[in-house]
Amino acid sequence: MKALLAIVLGVIVGSFAFGHSDEPARLLTETQVCEDINVPVYGMIERPASDGEVFSGLVIGGLIGNQFGSGSGNDAMTFLGAVMGADSASERKRQKVITSYKKVKHCWTEYQ
Repeated sequence: MKALLAIVLGVIVGSFAFGHSDEPARLLTETQVCEDINVPVYGMIERPASDGEVFSGLVIGGLIGNQFGSGSGNDAMTFLGAVMGADSASERKRQKVITSYKKVKHCWTEYQ
């Protein structure tokens, strides 16, 4: 019981010691703060497929083709799948990229 009383008394005394200031209240003034920020501008590019993309298409197509057929038909389907995968992967790719940046003024209100 004495420990609980000591804790409560410590909290009360501590709140008075740290919560009190001799400085009077002051009115905060509204201030407009602005800064220039760079906003990305996006565009589309068309690029050729990389060698890695074509090779991945070949491997994946071959794996999928291998799931079909039996005997020599299985070999033919594996070959056909590999050719179709490589052909599909070798098409030109369209990609969204950042082409430039434009400066935009961003403003907000702060109280100081």
